This record gives sequence, structure tokens and C-alpha cells, in this order.
Amino acid sequence: DGKAKESFSELEQEMLKSAENLDFEKAASLRDTLDNLRKTTAPVKRFVREFKSQIDPTQDVIDLQKALQLPNPPQIMECFDISNISDNHKVASMVQFENGRPSKNNYRKYRIVGVRGQDDFASIAEAVRRRYHRVLKESLKKPDLIIVDGGKGQLSSAIEELRKLDLPKIPIIGLAKENEEIYLPSRSFPILLPKS
Repeated sequence: DGKAKESFSELEQEMLKSAENLDFEKAASLRDTLDNLRKTTAPVKRFVREFKSQIDPTQDVIDLQKALQLPNPPQIMECFDISNISDNHKVASMVQFENGRPSKNNYRKYRIVGVRGQDDFASIAEAVRRRYHRVLKESLKKPDLIIVDGGKGQLSSAIEELRKLDLPKIPIIGLAKENEEIYLPSRSFPILLPKS
């Protein structure tokens, strides 16, 4: 709600009070919550290509099609990520790209309500289920590519939800952050694209 500073102050006071009362378990939990909150509310770093003059979203989409061996260029891509602020406050974000450009009017946030603890697999499953249940219910345009943040586990969870919704033919990949490894349902090992 835009009240991050007030939340930081309140949580810091509660953490210090817990430590003074020798409730170190609660103090550690509050410290972790503070760390997660700081990460979640930090300004987003924007990634810019080294050669701005070479950015061509239309060509990028075609290059992505070739790299992933997709049947068609992914004109509409929907990407899912999970943020855990604490065990009981989880949010999924879905961003959409159309023809290689952000389609901000179609961005969505989902408060994860059916998952206990920090379980990224179940959280991705809930977000995917809710999104594509709505796509089907409202006859919205389906994406040409779904991207989930994470490796094989997150990818498998998303695929299972698509199967339950009878949407198994939408191309889907997992993108593991550290080395940007690309996981595909049909491959045991990830694809590593050149950094260029």
C-alpha cells in the first residue's frame, strides 16, 4: 500500500523488543521478514542491452522462436514470478509481452491464498491455474509462450495445471535465474543461450 517505511520501522521495533525479551526465534523471523520486504520493495533494476541501436523486438521474437524451436514466433508471452515476503504473504506477478514489447495493461498480480509456507511449486501452480481458468472462462486470447520463473520443479507444476485445464499444447519454459538456464518440458537438460 506504499507504506513500506512505516512497516520497516514497526518491524524493526518489534524485532528489537523480541530480542530484549530473549525471544530470539521471533526476532530472527522478523529479521527475515524485514530482509524479504526490503528486497521486494527495492527499485527494479532495468536491464538494457549493450547496443541500444540493435534492439529490434520483432527480430528478438523471431530469434527466440528459433532458439526454443517453437512452431510460431511467440507474439504473446506471459511470464510468472513468485515473491515471498513471509510465510503467509506470497504474491505472483504475471507480465505480458506482445510482439516483444511490454503490454502493461495486461499485467496481473495474484495474492497466493491456497499455499501454506514458502512453496514456489504450489504457488506457481495456483497462479497458472487462476490465470488460465480465467482465460478460458472469458475466452481471452491464449499466449504463444508461457515462461515461469524457476527450474524443472516450477515448470512441472505449471505443466500439470495446464494439463488439468486441457491446455497442454501452449509452449512453456522455465527460466532459472542464476545462469538463465532455459528448461523445456521435452528436455532433461537446460538450454544455455550465449550471453550475447
